[in-house]
Amino acid sequence: RVDFTLTVGAVTEQITITDAPPVVETEQARVSGRIDRIQLKEIPLNGRNLFNLVALQPGVLGRGRSVAEGGGSRAGNDPFSGEASAIINAGGQRTEANNFTVDNASINSGVRGGFTNIVPSAEAVEEVRVTVTNVSAVDGRNSGAQVEVITKSGTNEFHGGVIYYFQNNTLSSRNTFEATVPVFRRHQFGYTLGGPIVKNRTFFFTTYEGLRQSGGRGSVATVETPEFRDFVARTRPNSIAARLLGEFRPLVYPSTNFRDLGSPRSGVNAIGPADGIPDVGSAVWSAPSTRDANQFQLRIDHELRPGKDRLYGNYYRNKGESLDANLRPAFDRRFLETSQFANLNHTHIFSPISINEFRAGVIRLVGGNEKPPRPDIPNISISGATGFPLGQFPNGWWQTNWTFKNVLSLVRGSHTLKLGGEYRRDFANNVNTSNYIPSYSFASILDFADDEALSMSRSVDPRTGEPKTVYVGARTREWALFVNDDWKLRPNFSLTLGLRYEVYGSIRDSHTLTNLIFGPGQDYTERLANARVDIVKELYPTAYTNFGPRFGFSWDPTARGLMAVRGGYSLAFDRIYSLRIASYAANPPIVGTATLGPQL
Repeated sequence: RVDFTLTVGAVTEQITITDAPPVVETEQARVSGRIDRIQLKEIPLNGRNLFNLVALQPGVLGRGRSVAEGGGSRAGNDPFSGEASAIINAGGQRTEANNFTVDNASINSGVRGGFTNIVPSAEAVEEVRVTVTNVSAVDGRNSGAQVEVITKSGTNEFHGGVIYYFQNNTLSSRNTFEATVPVFRRHQFGYTLGGPIVKNRTFFFTTYEGLRQSGGRGSVATVETPEFRDFVARTRPNSIAARLLGEFRPLVYPSTNFRDLGSPRSGVNAIGPADGIPDVGSAVWSAPSTRDANQFQLRIDHELRPGKDRLYGNYYRNKGESLDANLRPAFDRRFLETSQFANLNHTHIFSPISINEFRAGVIRLVGGNEKPPRPDIPNISISGATGFPLGQFPNGWWQTNWTFKNVLSLVRGSHTLKLGGEYRRDFANNVNTSNYIPSYSFASILDFADDEALSMSRSVDPRTGEPKTVYVGARTREWALFVNDDWKLRPNFSLTLGLRYEVYGSIRDSHTLTNLIFGPGQDYTERLANARVDIVKELYPTAYTNFGPRFGFSWDPTARGLMAVRGGYSLAFDRIYSLRIASYAANPPIVGTATLGPQL
């Protein structure tokens, strides 16, 4: 099962998730300074993505289904996507403002706000804490929900189990484009095992979860007819169109909505009279898709000095591949991604009232589509018909994020002090290039038959005219200092006072970085008119004024744990994610797009 805990001030609400039919129970916890604890037990977890349940928390709006970058079979409703996001708004903040950690180490994407690079298997998770109103100064980096995942550890006894879930199309309904319900199969399976390595000193806990999924949904596309294909082969046997139409045939040809668009005529966008040949029609087809993925996790706990020093670490490896088929199978490209996460936590007890925790973590994502099977065929788009899609090439990304954090906790009478700092280093690289291999567009399928392109586009180096890839090597440094005091003035009244200082370093690039540089002038308009785009060292000046005060209180007027009045104020700062500004790598003077043809 998985425990969800929501903490707002002195209020705690907990949700426990397993995989049985839902049962709702309510219990009162008569604890001074706390209101009732509500437990929702045994909620089914569709897809087994535990972040889908964050939307159930009070103060959170959104839908209980995560999304993944790329869509298709990587829809995100499982724990295997390398870039997934819970689409929620916490406390009125943007989705990009949410922060995710595993054992207090960041699993956030450095490229996309509100996305994670790994989703832990539910079997490996002991508890999930969701803080909507962030009063404590210990947590920062974002102003939205603070989602903290706590993993399971081994014990002095061996425990384990196996899991298997199966889903198919038996209870599905067909959509508009399907004559029958297409076949769908989803197998999700795994195991858990935990126990001692050395009694009372060293323990392990490991999990594995796998996915094997296949199936697709029906859709409609406009494609050429066999009659048009044969017409081109007969009348223009040496044309490029005849070769492409013959060699790269669609999975299915049209069955409805046949149209005679006219006849090929010399000249771009020139159409001759109707020739009685149906040129295009509507093809109804089911796009086959597959998704295979595996996630492995291992946690080791060790008592270095019993009662004094405790050390534990976690390692996750998530690897998946998926395929969303193209109408022309020769252009199918699998999508591959691998996520790895490791963290280390050291706790030192100086005394019963003094504890220090040091945490370090790293997460890395490598992903992208495999090499095109036919890189000799360029991107070809045809207005009003299905073309020949190459996709981006070269294509891929590799992201690495490091996190270090130290927290010293001191208890002094009615005060619980926490002070410390953290440091983060993000590396975001990608080579997503659209037109390294030229892209051709045609005004109609009739022009395509005559090899008369409307335009050709290609990515080039503006300084040399040579083909150029789009490369991003964004680098950022971030650090923070904080002090927080939880002050119990009375048994029924508590205060939280804190201050957090956040520094988000400017974005730099390991290769080349460009930005708009204002020119001379008397006002903004003149400076903008005289501006130029040029190579710079950093994108913007680093701000050193991000001081975030925190204040919160909790009051029980009855002093019997039956009521709570709470409130607070906090000032938090969101970081800038590199995806929003990474287009600099596709702009002059680094890369330009050369287009031949009518400039419409």
